[in-house]
Amino acid sequence: MRVIVHIGTPKTGSTFLQHFFLENRKIFLENNIFFPTTGLAPINQYRGGRFACHNRLLKAIATQDELGIDAFRREIEQAGAQNVIISSENFSIYPDAIEFIASLLHPFDVKIIVYLRRQDFFLESLYKEFINGGWLKLTEDVEKFFFDYEGPYGIIPRNYNKLIAPWAQAFGTENILVRPFEKRQFFEQDLIRDFFHAVKLPWNNDYTYPEETAKNISPGVQVNKILRDLNRIPLQQTYYQEALNIIFSEHQEPSSGKGKKQFFSSPQLRYNILKKYEESNKQVARTYLARSTGRLFYAPEPDPDGQFTPIRTTNIDLVSKLYSIFLMQFGNELNDQLANSSEELNRHKGELNKHEEELSKHEEELSKQVGELRNQAGKLSKQAGELRKYAGELSKYGERIKLLEQFANRTEQTQKLATEEIKSLKKEILTVRRLSRKNSLAIWINGRNRISRRIKNFLHREIPLIKNSGLFDSQWYLQQYPEVAKFNMNPIRHYVKKGVELGYNPSPNFDTKLYIQNNMAVMLSGLNPLTSYILKLNKTNKVS
Repeated sequence: MRVIVHIGTPKTGSTFLQHFFLENRKIFLENNIFFPTTGLAPINQYRGGRFACHNRLLKAIATQDELGIDAFRREIEQAGAQNVIISSENFSIYPDAIEFIASLLHPFDVKIIVYLRRQDFFLESLYKEFINGGWLKLTEDVEKFFFDYEGPYGIIPRNYNKLIAPWAQAFGTENILVRPFEKRQFFEQDLIRDFFHAVKLPWNNDYTYPEETAKNISPGVQVNKILRDLNRIPLQQTYYQEALNIIFSEHQEPSSGKGKKQFFSSPQLRYNILKKYEESNKQVARTYLARSTGRLFYAPEPDPDGQFTPIRTTNIDLVSKLYSIFLMQFGNELNDQLANSSEELNRHKGELNKHEEELSKHEEELSKQVGELRNQAGKLSKQAGELRKYAGELSKYGERIKLLEQFANRTEQTQKLATEEIKSLKKEILTVRRLSRKNSLAIWINGRNRISRRIKNFLHREIPLIKNSGLFDSQWYLQQYPEVAKFNMNPIRHYVKKGVELGYNPSPNFDTKLYIQNNMAVMLSGLNPLTSYILKLNKTNKVS
């Protein structure tokens, strides 16, 4: 299957071609040519022209509408024709669609055909369309439009080599068909026959040409001049449409009148735009048309020094009629504003009357409040005399307060000193406690030496006390400290006489050193820690 993608450009008879494709759709099928309806823009009447282009397909591509894209793909696959034609001049002003179109049509043999109109003629025609389009209401001067203006779509193609290059990169240079939009270069000087000849489709004499109403109608230059000036006036749509009707009824200029062609743009301006894109045009001619001369267009270039008389409108009847429309709109607007202003004035008067009534009420209340304030002022004067007496007495108390404050300051200083002394003593106590815990066993030994005689007298009672308590594990003691078994010593006796000094434990459940550290009295007295624990335990059991 071969897919022919017609990408425009604007102002190159695209509307006429698309209308031809749609009207001959049935005959196309008989000749193995298919023009899809999926993705077509609505067929609307617009100043005698009709839209039958695949703009909806472009919109589906731009918005990534998978349903619309799949429907289009299914239609061309199910058609079974060898040739498919897709047409939208917006393809040329939406380069972001190129990559997606390439992927969409990847399995097919794709040919891209583009018509190029010489830049000065193209911009002049597009300028007129934007002026009389109604929906855009262009007001730009022609000089700015030629070089800087980009239009509602964001791009106006002027550099044709830059326009075609991405398509050539996506589909291959050999698949790009460039056709200059000049009647002398058309095959048989006919746009439709030229299209069929360029894409190598057989011609059928049964094809019917669209009516002239299918072409985009362009008013004459004088009408466009009036329309551009009209666009600069902030008219409401109703009055704008009425003004349009008057303009077109007063100026019956053909869309392509015979005789000398009139231009908005001067010869110098048209010459400058052609020189700016001269090299681009040469590259297109050499690359896509194999023209070694680099000549893309055959029409003679404008003479930059040629005479040019700007278009002026001097129709007094037309001006007076338009002036009456302006007066009608702005007069009605003024009347509406006056009516609104009078309503506002009446509303403000009503509000002012309400405010005056409220003000009179506030004045009465204020007079009452003034009388009350005078009474309060008399009372306050009496209270002031009494306060003066109290002030004399307070001055006496003030001196006593100063003495008390001095005493309080001295007391506060004494308290601070005492607090600091307490902190210092606490630090010393903590230090002593840490040292005593660290050297608890040495302190215990020292205390034990002091009462060694008493210990000897108590020894014969201490050993049985420990033995009968059941808190001494003799077997564990001998295993833990084998030197006791080696010298065949009694484990309880050894613990009482030497074991405590060495820090030995009587059983795995009693820590000798820890008990001494936590019991200051035991630490200082030198008493046997296990004996002390047993006595405390017995005392507790008796009490309970």
